[in-house]
Amino acid sequence: CEPVMGGEEFSFLWIANTDQGSVSKIDTNTMVELSRYYSDPVQSGAASPSRTSVSLDGRFMVVSNRDVGSITKIAANESDCVDKNNDGVIQTSKDKAQLLPYAEEECILWTTKLTMNNHQWGPRATTFGIPEFNQDTCKYENEKVWVGYMVTATDAQMARLDSYTGVIEVKVDIPNFPLYASYSPYGAAVDPDGNIWTSAVANR
Repeated sequence: CEPVMGGEEFSFLWIANTDQGSVSKIDTNTMVELSRYYSDPVQSGAASPSRTSVSLDGRFMVVSNRDVGSITKIAANESDCVDKNNDGVIQTSKDKAQLLPYAEEECILWTTKLTMNNHQWGPRATTFGIPEFNQDTCKYENEKVWVGYMVTATDAQMARLDSYTGVIEVKVDIPNFPLYASYSPYGAAVDPDGNIWTSAVANR
């Protein structure tokens, strides 16, 4: 598991374009936007993508879509994309002006519906967990994604998803969530012990 000689293999920054309903992938070495993807099948600003999180190895990104209540996973490298139409070629965005239709973009891996369509209630707090590292394969395994949203005007949930399938594995209830104007859990992070932390917007 030696590091790549000469520096990192790749380094990307991901930005949500809320009004367009998309996310941009930017090369941090050149500051060039390499690709742009719709974040949800609605293919418009109606999705209202916001929070993003990048996997520990940098190979994947998830983005939460506040207004449609979903979360989407995108692969950073073509080697991790899926040839959905089995034509032997990965169909994917090659620059910021080329947004492929959601169903045709083969670097979009999955989208999971979490809650009803509600801007305040929709998912915001979003983070990858800490995966397990396999020394034999030099790869991370058992990777999870955590995301927070409201289920009632006062009760929140944090859901844990299987990063590879998008399947919801666990829902953790947070009753009497401290909030302002019914905003869902606002931010999330993972600590070195693998604990998930979330924050609220409060009126104090």
